[in-house]
Amino acid sequence: MSGKSFKMRAEHKAPVIGESLYLWAGNQIDLPKVHDSLQKRELTSRVDVYQLSTADWSSRLTRGTPPLGVAAYSCTTSHSNIYYFGGYCGHDDCYHNTLNVLNTIKMEWTSCSNVEQSLMKKGYRIIRN
Repeated sequence: MSGKSFKMRAEHKAPVIGESLYLWAGNQIDLPKVHDSLQKRELTSRVDVYQLSTADWSSRLTRGTPPLGVAAYSCTTSHSNIYYFGGYCGHDDCYHNTLNVLNTIKMEWTSCSNVEQSLMKKGYRIIRN
């Protein structure tokens, strides 16, 4: 991995565009358990990219405002864009219905929806006995 060390994470996705695999956010050990903060935005403004053809990792800084749904989100790709929907915020029962796009050429976030829609907010299901 070219000397690159990664922090443990869970509940993330790894979409592929062309010859690159993209890792963003997920439930991380050092992610603040708050709705929003400068530290949380800094941690989620980086995307780790794995070049399949060279087996090299790099970390890229993004522009714009990353989504708050940092874990258990859904995503899909279209051309050079990765679309992220929903997700768990990392504190309490805070789930999101936002749709955001990361343009992987510009490495820039854009919100596709201004407000939380009236859809039922969903996330993984926890079964308690």
